[in-house]
Amino acid sequence: MTDENKDSATAEGSEQEGGTLSKTVQVVGEWIQNGKVPGAVKAVAHVIGATGEAGAAWIDVVKAKGERAALRVRSDSAAQANVIAELGKAAALAAGREPDVVERAFKRWANEQVSFQESRDQIAAMAIEHLGEQGPPPGADEVGDDWLNVFTAHAEKATTEALRQSWARILADEIRKPGTFSLQTLQLVAVLDKKLASTIVSVAGALINSLIVPTVGPYARGKKYSDLLLLDSVGFLQMGHSQSFNLTEKGKLLIPAALFPKPGSFALFIEGPPGKELRISGAILTEAGRELLKIIDYGVDAVSLAETAKALSAGGMTVKLIPIPAPSQTAGN
Repeated sequence: MTDENKDSATAEGSEQEGGTLSKTVQVVGEWIQNGKVPGAVKAVAHVIGATGEAGAAWIDVVKAKGERAALRVRSDSAAQANVIAELGKAAALAAGREPDVVERAFKRWANEQVSFQESRDQIAAMAIEHLGEQGPPPGADEVGDDWLNVFTAHAEKATTEALRQSWARILADEIRKPGTFSLQTLQLVAVLDKKLASTIVSVAGALINSLIVPTVGPYARGKKYSDLLLLDSVGFLQMGHSQSFNLTEKGKLLIPAALFPKPGSFALFIEGPPGKELRISGAILTEAGRELLKIIDYGVDAVSLAETAKALSAGGMTVKLIPIPAPSQTAGN
């Protein structure tokens, strides 16, 4: 078997291992090939580093999901080594450095670039799948070059499947509607690790009114308070804020507990003197925090919220945690 046949067999094997390509990916690939969504072409081509051959680059990623591109880089290791050696010698002569030191630096750089390219290709392929059969709406604005530059610089460093999926969801949503994610959000995602992500999921479960984590009850002290300080330091939320609510003329108020309230979630049900103000101190979500929660799955922390409700019951008001009714029945603030 020739080297070319070996490479082809290996690539085909990789595709078989990944399963049959979904209809969604095939449809999106056809869109790009026919030039129907130029904004999407530009965005994904930018991510995989092939802006001069946008359509072909996307199709390559669709068909190979990044695997074949990585294979081509690895199979050229001998030529790469020769280039590195010659560059190292030239640089050493020019800078007065030891050739072997420069050669090791170039090798490290080359290996790093291969890893970055693999990540970029896989994120692009995942984004295609997230776009689905409908893809971006007709006439959608193009994603800005500055945003793509920042996105790519952060996303290429992702090494885990979960983080690459997060970056892919961000790219897909930004292609659908440019401006969905700010540069601050990209910076926040860039520092996400397992511990920080777990803390965000935990704290998000204690949100009320889509915005604030009250610093009463469980979040008034101890580890949970330290969690708020951590998320403040990375820009997910800001401490030292408050939000005011006024009871209705009937002396009642319903405040949703979830960021996106829906049946099966919970709410704080408040009863007290008609028109009385309830001021809640706490940590509020930043713009980056609100945007990040669009791509993070989290649930309501009923235990913490029940403790919060108990702590808020004062000044003639009683606060209870109850199952949330249909959204149309919730009261505004």
